Amino acid sequence: MSFDIAVFDPAGAPRDVHRLQEWFDAQIGTAPAASIAAWEREMRQSFRGYEDAPEELPPGGRYADYGPAGQTAILHCAWDAADELEPLVWATAARHSLAVWAYSTAADRVWWPPTESFEDAPHPGLVLRTETLGTHEAPSDALIAAAVSWIDDVNGPGYVILESSSDDYAQTAGGRAGLTVEWRRRRRGLARIRGFWHGVAATDPDTSGPDVRLARFHASQTILANELLGVDDARRILIDFAHGEQPTGVYAWHDITDTFTKH
Repeated sequence: MSFDIAVFDPAGAPRDVHRLQEWFDAQIGTAPAASIAAWEREMRQSFRGYEDAPEELPPGGRYADYGPAGQTAILHCAWDAADELEPLVWATAARHSLAVWAYSTAADRVWWPPTESFEDAPHPGLVLRTETLGTHEAPSDALIAAAVSWIDDVNGPGYVILESSSDDYAQTAGGRAGLTVEWRRRRRGLARIRGFWHGVAATDPDTSGPDVRLARFHASQTILANELLGVDDARRILIDFAHGEQPTGVYAWHDITDTFTKH
């Protein structure tokens, strides 16, 4: 058995996953669209086609079988190469505004790219880490926005962390019920134990409760109800971080620094 994953142009594709296979089948035999061809060219820079593979494929070899047709492309690789292939598929799909159908992971797992447009210029010095979909250096706003919407408590990833070279970071975690967002920044020039500030974004400054249990991929955490945010909120905060901004005043920030410094 192989690891199978597909990308497709979301324009005109049915949102009902049960109709998606029929739509894919209708593309067979048609020339690949420009967006699919561009995505395949980028993918082949990292994963060559099986037609270029040696007769005996080495374990973990970076080779894949490409099946572009119309608005779709289906990709197959050996399972021992899937851990490298899958994060690359998701990241390149985001860059080309393509949707992902990860049916080897779950038959109904479809990711739709954001309808809003985001800048594709890279942010040197930043690293985007995801729980299950790889680590990506110098991510763009578009990739950051996509990664936030990848978060899924059923299939993963359960969190995304955006780190700077100065050890500051912003992170978001959760699942289908919502997200929580944290921001840490160093207090530069302070020779003291608490050399950083750590805050949680909230809709208001009240820290008296109530609590809610937030499901994550293979985990859960307790947060305040007013710390439960949406995908758009998390995107905005992480993109602000990427641009070197301070924590936005649109949100209240619950200072939880002491929870990391108590002995």
